[in-house]
Amino acid sequence: MATQQPAGTGERRFRAVDVLTGAIDRNAAPKRVRKQISAYLYPEQVRRLGELHARLSSSTNERVEKSEIVGLAIDLFADLVEEAERDGMEMKSLDAIRTRFETLIQRPK
Repeated sequence: MATQQPAGTGERRFRAVDVLTGAIDRNAAPKRVRKQISAYLYPEQVRRLGELHARLSSSTNERVEKSEIVGLAIDLFADLVEEAERDGMEMKSLDAIRTRFETLIQRPK
């Protein structure tokens, strides 16, 4: 491929032909790649997802997909685990993660 992005630098190398052909502009914005999966949710989780979807999609300016909500939850979950591990905690089970989350938001068990 004509363009390359060195790992970890954030800079993109390119050749003159990329500029002349316009390829540099076409390659600048990576396309969003999505992968369909199956998720088995409990009825309460389905209800909560539906409520969040309705709340976030109620604006006439923006439409939010349920998969975007699930993706955000995964990102937040991963960040929570990484932060706890940086603090020296061992996050090897869902119960440990749930306990950490409840402590952070001060929600009674």
